[in-house]
This record gives sequence, structure tokens and C-alpha cells, in this order.
Amino acid sequence: MTSIKNNNNNNKPRNILTIERDDVLISSNCDCKICQLTKEHQVRGITTLLCHKGGKIAYAGIEKVGDNLKLRMSGGSRDKGETLAECLMRELYEEIGLEDINIVVDKNNNPFYRVIGNTLILLTSINNINPLINIIEKRQKDNSLPDYMKEVVGFHKSRYNNLKIAFNNLTNDERASNFFKISVSSMFSKNYLNNGDNNTMYFIKNTNTKKNVKSYYKLKTLKLEKCNK
Repeated sequence: MTSIKNNNNNNKPRNILTIERDDVLISSNCDCKICQLTKEHQVRGITTLLCHKGGKIAYAGIEKVGDNLKLRMSGGSRDKGETLAECLMRELYEEIGLEDINIVVDKNNNPFYRVIGNTLILLTSINNINPLINIIEKRQKDNSLPDYMKEVVGFHKSRYNNLKIAFNNLTNDERASNFFKISVSSMFSKNYLNNGDNNTMYFIKNTNTKKNVKSYYKLKTLKLEKCNK
């Protein structure tokens, strides 16, 4: 059961509004975007749709389940005393070796997100997928992947000039899980990302000072930092 209360523990600052769920304590002292969403929606889990910073390539992890391969998203549930932002940072590092997490935002720096059940779904971007593939292959060889991730074999990607179509191409793959399909459908629904200027992908120009190098556009992102608890 979720309760919102004032925490008067002598070991913590007084009058700090907290959310307590299943022995997980989240302090409102942190004003990061993810903690704001946590308190607004009172979610427990977090996962992410992964794309390239250019906004034209969508990625999905490939997991071996028995004799079958499935497309999956990375994420999980909070540990005790952990914020959702910290949970996402931990899960992405443990599962695919991703350390720098960039959240895709709109022109007002608000994250693109959806809530399904008690799970927060974010859209995140990376510069290059190859280092993550190399990390997974190395971890498989030296047996250092977490037990529940030992069957991850790599990434599947879809490239298109529109990120929505790129992700939809992944959902059409017979290996896509139902949750993956629902997450993509919800994130790119007409009532969300394709309805009005405030809900469309926002691209910023990447200026390169080197001569003879063309500038290009990339998704606007914010780097996910550790919470100030």
C-alpha cells in the first residue's frame, strides 16, 4: 500500500515529504525529472525504449528464453532506499553496460514518458550501440553477466527516417514481447508524440567547428545524474 507522509525521523531532515511503497523510501529532497515523475505517478518500476541520438534508429535487446529469442527492454524495480533514477542507472549498467544515460526531452526539457501499470517508461538515446554489444559479448565470455541476463545475445535494430516507424518495425518482429509492443504503441500514440508542437520530437543542431564537416541534427536530451537525497 502506498502512503504519502511527512517523515519526522531524527536521522533525516524534518518536514520532507516522502513516498513509501513496499519498504522503499523516496525523498522529495531531489528535484530531478525522474523523482518528480515518481512522486506524481507513484510508480515502482522503470524501463526504457532505446534509440540512437539521431532519432532514426530504434534498438531492442535480444534475450534467449529457452530455445526462443525475444526482444526486450532494459529496466527493473527499485531496491530498498533507491530512487527510480538510481534504479534505471543500476539496471542499465548491470544488464547492458550502459553508464551514460541520456533521456530524450521536448523543447521544454520534459522527458518523453508513459506509465503502464506501476512502471514508468522513458525514451533514452545513445551515441553508438557497438560498445554495448562488445560489453555483452565480453561478459558472456567471462561469465560476469547477472544470472537473469546470461542469455542476452545482443541487440536488434531498425533504421528509418522516422523514429516512430523504426520502433513500429521492431514491434512487427515475431520476437517482440507483448509489453514491448504495448510500450511502443503507447509512447508513439497519436494522442502523445504526434499531436501538437509540444508533443513532437525536438531536434537540436549539432555544430561542428571542424572544416569540411557538415552539421547535423540530433534529439534533445538530458543526462541522467545521481539523485540528491
